[in-house]
Amino acid sequence: SSESEILPADSNVTAQQQQQQQQHIILVGDPQQLPATVISQRAALRGYSRSLFERLQQRGSHAALLLDVQYRCRPEISVWPRNHFCQGRLKDGANVISSSYGAHVYSKSLDAATSSKFTLSPLLLLDVRGSFEERGSTSGDRSIINPMEVDVVMWLLKLLKQQAELPPAAPSMLSVGIISPYKRQVTAIRQQCSPPGTLGSGSSSFSSSLTVGSSLILDVRSVDGFQGQERDIIIMSCVRSNTQNNIGFLADKRRLNVAATPARYALIIVCNTATLAQDPSCASLLQSVASRGLVRVIDCFSDGRSGSVSVPAGVGTLLSESQLSSCLKQRLMQRQWQDKLLRGDTNLFRNCLWQVYFSKEFSAGLVAQESRLRARVLQQLHHLAKGRWPPRLLPHNAVRPDFQAVLQTHQVHELFIIWSVDADHSTATQIIKAWAVTDQKQLLPWLSRIQSLLATYTEEYLALCRKRKQQTSTGCKRPLIVPAAVSRIEHWYKQQQQQQEECAGVESAGSTVDSVA
Repeated sequence: SSESEILPADSNVTAQQQQQQQQHIILVGDPQQLPATVISQRAALRGYSRSLFERLQQRGSHAALLLDVQYRCRPEISVWPRNHFCQGRLKDGANVISSSYGAHVYSKSLDAATSSKFTLSPLLLLDVRGSFEERGSTSGDRSIINPMEVDVVMWLLKLLKQQAELPPAAPSMLSVGIISPYKRQVTAIRQQCSPPGTLGSGSSSFSSSLTVGSSLILDVRSVDGFQGQERDIIIMSCVRSNTQNNIGFLADKRRLNVAATPARYALIIVCNTATLAQDPSCASLLQSVASRGLVRVIDCFSDGRSGSVSVPAGVGTLLSESQLSSCLKQRLMQRQWQDKLLRGDTNLFRNCLWQVYFSKEFSAGLVAQESRLRARVLQQLHHLAKGRWPPRLLPHNAVRPDFQAVLQTHQVHELFIIWSVDADHSTATQIIKAWAVTDQKQLLPWLSRIQSLLATYTEEYLALCRKRKQQTSTGCKRPLIVPAAVSRIEHWYKQQQQQQEECAGVESAGSTVDSVA
């Protein structure tokens, strides 16, 4: 029978009417887990967002029996959900209290020959300070990613893999689940773990080919996708890191409960505590972990020593925590570099052969791209600024012959950078002018528009931009010194601009007189 047949939304339905439809109903569930998704707000307001289990329990007219013993989580993991969701009524089973439960996981260290050890504990929180979140730029993908948490998760997987392969051999492969509330974060971690069965095949700073199949069974899913499942080890990436203290999906405490309870032996939470601490349920979890001294700080602004996780350096291809912190700082610097570029800070190229200037249209086009493509475009600009120019890529008959030595395009994945050689009178040198970054569909309209602007340049000025660039010993092109006296704009164009300005002034004055009258 369907739920509507068993119990309609109308709370006036009597118990006798229910009994006429069904004589015996036994429901097994957890109202603290995620409910079904209800799209209609009208339906939610009329009570259909609640499950049948919740309705019967809230009415209080039916007996509810609490199964008050849990047999999955270590006590260190279960203490917070037990107190926060079950008012302390949930008890730990004899199996999880036993010292042998998960002993094969905790007893191994990464370097038994030294006193420096990474010992996996049942509960650990890594506070990634200085991390940042990014939201998708397209209307169809507004999900959020935290690239620095992706790096931390990959680092943890390397630790777990190397630890699992140490003797003595485990009775079975360790199952590891990675949970995140956001689809983009899940996708990014999956890409780092591809092709299937390997770790580090993506673009992470710590990529090396590690086979999971011999030691770990890995599963990366959203919080919703993990409901009702369990794994030996759970890594939870919370993603949110912002000054507005917006925690998004985690504001639903039931989602937090689902993420915190699938772990048998170990739960590792990766988050920014400053953002999460403003929510009551998240703050309760953070306080529970911190009160037991289980918080470790990975500070992207420090040298990685203070409050760091104790990890030996130089063990095989493994990164130490200080190296992790260094990689995170590099990623943070790249983010800051991008932000400065989008604000128009041309000093970013002060140590390069060429200065790069960019139009407002270029900045706007770059902002509209996702972070992966932005990084590729900025990397290409940096190569151009160092004089490393790839072969020209100009559409056939799209550029006038007299502009082909000045105007150039380069492809970066599915995008095109349109730029030209220009001159800066303040420094009397040639420069690179970045006009636009666009897709193939808009490439020809952009080229036509830029050529219209170049047509206003004097021939003498264009000749300076066309001059053959000097080569360094490494084959890189150098900018030339240009005479400051060369006029840039054609005299006829200056006259036209002046006439337009005068006409605009007359119209403005006329409008003022009319308004006064």
